[in-house]
Amino acid sequence: YMFTQNWSGKVEYQYYDFGTVNVFNAAGAPIGSFRNDEHTVKAGINYRFGWGGAPVVAKY
Repeated sequence: YMFTQNWSGKVEYQYYDFGTVNVFNAAGAPIGSFRNDEHTVKAGINYRFGWGGAPVVAKY
């Protein structure tokens, strides 16, 4: 989202699914399991230096 010509902001959401882990005792019998999921939210502000200026043109 552009606030002004040089400033913008963003928000990101990411979901990670690392699956299920089963836990066993020393005899090999299952004693439990757990899901390994992660939810992350990121926010950021960007500043663009020189945005909107004249383009650079090479002269030969």
